[in-house]
Amino acid sequence: MSRAQYNPNVSSSSGYAETQEYLIELPHTKESCLAALDRINDLGPQTLERWSFGCSDGNHTGYALVDADSLSEALNVVPDSDRKTVKIRKLNKMTPEQIASYHRS
Repeated sequence: MSRAQYNPNVSSSSGYAETQEYLIELPHTKESCLAALDRINDLGPQTLERWSFGCSDGNHTGYALVDADSLSEALNVVPDSDRKTVKIRKLNKMTPEQIASYHRS
């Protein structure tokens, strides 16, 4: 199930576009931690704000939840040099009815 996000440029009568939620994981090593943080920081404060990090707990991975129209749009929060190592997953919500239908099939 996707979520609607208001976009005045959408030609639909409601002005709402369907977006998808993506989970982005950016693993890095303890040795490359500061460089990874700098690369994300270089994309600007709005991009940095989207990221959470496990580094202070020994889990050198950055996590971002991004609502986007496409995978390529979601990748805009990932530095170019990290796009080959990033893990990205499209997420979806489940309703009780969907779960029940999975049990029936």
